[in-house]
Amino acid sequence: MDHYAKQYFPGNARPVVLDNGVELRFLRGVLYRRNVSLARLVNHRQLARDFRVQRETVRAPDVILCSLPTIELARAASAWGSSHGIPVLIDVRDLWPDVLAEAVATPLRPLARIALMPLYREARAALRDCTGIIGISRGYLDWALRLAGRTESRHDGVVPLGYPRLRVSPTAVAAARERLKAGGVRFERRLVWFVGSFGRTYDLFPLLEAGRMLADAGPEDVQIVISGDGEDSEAYRRAAAGLENVVFTGWLEPAALAVMLQSAAIGVAAYRAGAPQGLPNKLFEYLSGGIPVISSLQGEARDLIGQLDCGMSYDPREPRALARAIREMLSDEPGRRRKAANARRAFEERYSSERVCAALVARIESARA
Repeated sequence: MDHYAKQYFPGNARPVVLDNGVELRFLRGVLYRRNVSLARLVNHRQLARDFRVQRETVRAPDVILCSLPTIELARAASAWGSSHGIPVLIDVRDLWPDVLAEAVATPLRPLARIALMPLYREARAALRDCTGIIGISRGYLDWALRLAGRTESRHDGVVPLGYPRLRVSPTAVAAARERLKAGGVRFERRLVWFVGSFGRTYDLFPLLEAGRMLADAGPEDVQIVISGDGEDSEAYRRAAAGLENVVFTGWLEPAALAVMLQSAAIGVAAYRAGAPQGLPNKLFEYLSGGIPVISSLQGEARDLIGQLDCGMSYDPREPRALARAIREMLSDEPGRRRKAANARRAFEERYSSERVCAALVARIESARA
């Protein structure tokens, strides 16, 4: 299923052969509407079960690359590989099941961790029995090694998230720009942009409150553009009622994304306090457009932004801090341009999909050696 649209991919009942000869085989599970839900946990169990059925119908692979989550699928892949001498790499992209425990109220988290012990055992076994662990950041790799209870080996390492270069025709870009204008985007203003899903780890309320402060005290030529959708969409739209300087675009197709990557003055990575993300793809999406970032994430994200000098950080509990950061960055145009250039340089040198995929290929080939 498409995790973002919450619908099945078309034609997924049978294998699909792409133009380059790659065969896709889909694993089936029930649809889920919320990212943290019982239905999603059922879906993950079903995926692992379908994998165990389908693996008996194909030639044994040379190497297995499996993302975590899902825990159950990673465990099934790791067990198959270890029992058949197949190298298995587990790609840790989210800190499950920690994320599930943190979704409940703080006083209940110890009980939640007890309830999640079966998932912790499966995750620990998957990470213990695999050939190598790939973390999307150093913090994610260290987390996985601790959970596995082992030291780092030559097959373990970090491969960050990246972002592709959007290849869209000028005609499609021009048409998308007109559609965005018709939807309320004011390109004559300086655009402060958020793009992403409206999930549990994000928090757009401080951004909306910052928009209210900017509307009250200036600068007047700023518009906040919010692109995406998700569970909290209606709550965010209600909170933005009456704010002339805020516009919601919904999900954007590649041509519209290209327009915003060319046009935004600032990108906002708006996560809730205590969000578990280390170096999420949101940062690299902004960097790909040479857009300076204002981020609420602490830890690795805050350190990276400081090292690259490509943005600023704010406390997600302080909307005034976000409004102040926006004003400060927009009032120093030479400084903003310097951060934009640094963002673009970092993307080209480290985080383009070409560089990231090359690093991943090297990891896969090393696992086979």
